[in-house]
Amino acid sequence: MRHVRKPRTAKPKLSLWLMDNADRLGMKPTEVAQRLGVAETTVRGWEAGRSIAPDNVAALEALFGTPAPDQATAVAGENDLLTAIRELVEELRLSRQEQSRWNRGVEETLAAVLQGRTPEAPTGGPGPRHLASARR
Repeated sequence: MRHVRKPRTAKPKLSLWLMDNADRLGMKPTEVAQRLGVAETTVRGWEAGRSIAPDNVAALEALFGTPAPDQATAVAGENDLLTAIRELVEELRLSRQEQSRWNRGVEETLAAVLQGRTPEAPTGGPGPRHLASARR
């Protein structure tokens, strides 16, 4: 099976920093791994976006002679994204609850009509006015 690379924009800043600096110094993942005393697969994992332990970040900074990007800003961006996702999930949950209530109301109204009873006024959702304007 062929390995598909993530686009650069999908990788964490720290992974991009690692790859760019290794390229700048002409170092392959094997050489970076040897210098840090880790497995080559570990370095390749970091390049793919896996997290890097703080002691390894410090070792990479010393190796490259340049500071790593600030992870606090990356985490803040991730937290903003997580918050937005949580809000959307909650909105979807509430929307489904509302749809479920509306469906029950429609079913009750239909049952009442089929039994020859006068249905109760609907609560929420499009009501008789909406239906009347749709017929025009």
